[in-house]
Amino acid sequence: MFRILIFINWIQAVLIRKITPGILYYENARQLTEQSLSLEKQRLLPDIQFSLFQGTNNAINAEVYQGFELGLAFPLWFGNQKSQINAAKIEKTIISNELENYRLTLKANYEALMTDLEKHKEGITYYDQEGKKLAKELLVHAENAFKNGEIDYLQFVLLLENAKKIEMDYLNNLKDYNLTVLEARYLIY
Repeated sequence: MFRILIFINWIQAVLIRKITPGILYYENARQLTEQSLSLEKQRLLPDIQFSLFQGTNNAINAEVYQGFELGLAFPLWFGNQKSQINAAKIEKTIISNELENYRLTLKANYEALMTDLEKHKEGITYYDQEGKKLAKELLVHAENAFKNGEIDYLQFVLLLENAKKIEMDYLNNLKDYNLTVLEARYLIY
């Protein structure tokens, strides 16, 4: 029982900190689109270039010439760049919406898994507290009653079936609980 609570608390801590790989992917994609938008906006600004060079010619007694270049470039047509900026803004909005959708889906899946975990935990707890004892008593009383002739073979088989059903329900709950735990771990990894 203690392990169950630790696992549930661990999943909650991971989801609260929002460090799942899916969220990290969308966060990185969002940062990339923000940088892309910034780059497109910077392309509207004038471009300044400066370079130093050293040159020579192939003649006899050639000298080494040193020089520099300075250049300014101004964008003349803004329409194309405005379209690129709008496209980057739309891409940023799309990624933000996908991130929010992923978070909501993750939260809904988490809540569904926690509901399933609680249901299976109740079944396991019932067996541990009452079901195991009840199944054992059913078997003992069925054998004694059948040996003493108090019940016929059909009733004996029904009592055995009821005892085994209690055990099978426990095993099914345990299996489903473990599968749900695996699904929850997959959800956050």
